[in-house]
Amino acid sequence: MSEGALVGKPLRQPPLRWLLSLFSGRQVRLSLLVLLVLTRRPSLLQIWSDYWRRWRARRLRRLPSSTGSLKILRIADPFVRLSGEKQAFEKLYEVQLRITDSTFGSVFECRRRQDSEGLSVVVKIVRRKDHPLLNAVRDSKKDSKAPGAPMIQRYGIVVETEEFRRYMHKLLALEHENVVRYLEFFADTSSFYFVMERCPGLTLLEHLLAESAWQESSVRPLMQQIMKALSYIHGLDIVHRDVKLENLMILPPEEHSGGSVCLKLLDFGLGCELAGACGTFGTLGYMAPETFGSDRYGSGVDVFSAGVVLYILLTGRPPFQPPVNARVLEDHLQALHDGPDMSKKPLPSVTRHGCDLLDWMLLPDASGRCTASEALRHAWLQADSRAIGSWQKQEPELWSSYSSELHFLRVMGVWNGSSCSAGLSSTGGVNSLQCVEEAEGEEDEGILEELCFHLVRQMQVPVIIADPAGPDCPIVAVSGGFEALTGYRESEVVGKNCRILNQPRAHEIPSEIVELLRQSASGQRTFTGVLPNVRANGTYFDNMMHISPIDIGARKLLVGVQMEVSGCELHSDEQELLGAARKVLTAIRHWMRSRTGRSEFCRRSSPM
Repeated sequence: MSEGALVGKPLRQPPLRWLLSLFSGRQVRLSLLVLLVLTRRPSLLQIWSDYWRRWRARRLRRLPSSTGSLKILRIADPFVRLSGEKQAFEKLYEVQLRITDSTFGSVFECRRRQDSEGLSVVVKIVRRKDHPLLNAVRDSKKDSKAPGAPMIQRYGIVVETEEFRRYMHKLLALEHENVVRYLEFFADTSSFYFVMERCPGLTLLEHLLAESAWQESSVRPLMQQIMKALSYIHGLDIVHRDVKLENLMILPPEEHSGGSVCLKLLDFGLGCELAGACGTFGTLGYMAPETFGSDRYGSGVDVFSAGVVLYILLTGRPPFQPPVNARVLEDHLQALHDGPDMSKKPLPSVTRHGCDLLDWMLLPDASGRCTASEALRHAWLQADSRAIGSWQKQEPELWSSYSSELHFLRVMGVWNGSSCSAGLSSTGGVNSLQCVEEAEGEEDEGILEELCFHLVRQMQVPVIIADPAGPDCPIVAVSGGFEALTGYRESEVVGKNCRILNQPRAHEIPSEIVELLRQSASGQRTFTGVLPNVRANGTYFDNMMHISPIDIGARKLLVGVQMEVSGCELHSDEQELLGAARKVLTAIRHWMRSRTGRSEFCRRSSPM
């Protein structure tokens, strides 16, 4: 712009922005920022915002990439940049439902405000500082003496590297019937917003528990679709790194064409490009042995995780118990290298081809493990569906969801825990594993007890835990199922007396039942019976309860499992309640064993 052009036009914001660009000293910038905040003039704040973006862009060009070399971000921006205005994303999308909170962000069901059809989408919101891929870059530079490392800490900038942007572009290009479709990405100064298609239905874990019995022929079509999804993304040089039951969605028939089951692979939040695959990422229990090392690895980590899924589909139980502390982590790594026991039931009932593929996918040596494309060409996945139908009626039942350990997995959330990432030291040792660190103080029984209570709260079965050693047996924890049944929140009942045990009303409970309850509270026996109860809204209902003593840590507590009954089918209701109570007690007992490695640490005081 010439000097005449500058003088001949009214003084407007562009010349002011040009003048501000002359100031480069840090003290000058800070003084200007303080002045703008104090004056709060919108025009000046906008000028400062423009200046800041231009200065930050110059700085970012000098920051290192994840490979350690200096790179200018030449990749096109995959994000729609939101203004600094608060709640800018909410102006575009209306939040309808909070679906879940994951390790690295929150997931919502939303609707685009300008969409005339009103179609729902799923939005995952991840704070910049929490994004695992960007944290991996930042953590790798944290102890470095390179000029770039202190710059990241000094200015608090979460770097969007060239590799990160390239990976985001690949996610937007995904288009496969067995892979979730990403629609658009947004970003502001604090968070990323990943908009994807809504996939209604059940997770594979929920689907397994919804089916009464499983045969080998029902497993095959699911594995075919899983391997098709992996073969597709591996062909695009994408590694998922978090293949597990919860990230596989079974769509209802009305949501897709064709009458067969349709499966989709979800959540690429821990994924990366194949060239940059390194570091300990994934979900403990699904992770391949090579992910715990310091070297780069390939797409075989996804095949190993899919092998774990196949093992669960065939047996109804996990092949490896996850580590819960540093000592057990060593045993877990050894178990990964040894491989699962292929002689345990019901694997002997699986066909030779099925066991061969399972063994190939779970090979600890990544160089000998099959690829997703090779698995698709395996004889077991190539079996003719028409031939299968001819002998399906005579096919043996492998396992039943009623007796499966998966009920323990669902109600306790132990084995299929949240995804985690870990940094690696220069020697390749694990610096931090989120799921491991939370139970490092295993000798502290109070920590174990609180962790157990936390997991009980996730149960959908109505459960209360009471302490008979306290005055009038106070309640110490309740499940989400209890809150749904009674309408009372945990905060409203914990610490209060367990009325049905020590303060029963004479007109409500017969004296002989009261005596049985008190014997149960003292640990002398279990109790099963129907008691009157009242909800938070004042309505009464018949409450069948099973009470059993159990040791959690050093404390002797009571576990009460409840259900509402009508009085017509008491015998069948009692059998259902006893079955639920057995699963809850078994879940607690298994969880405590997995946390301590000592089977005697948590034992039931009396048989059911």
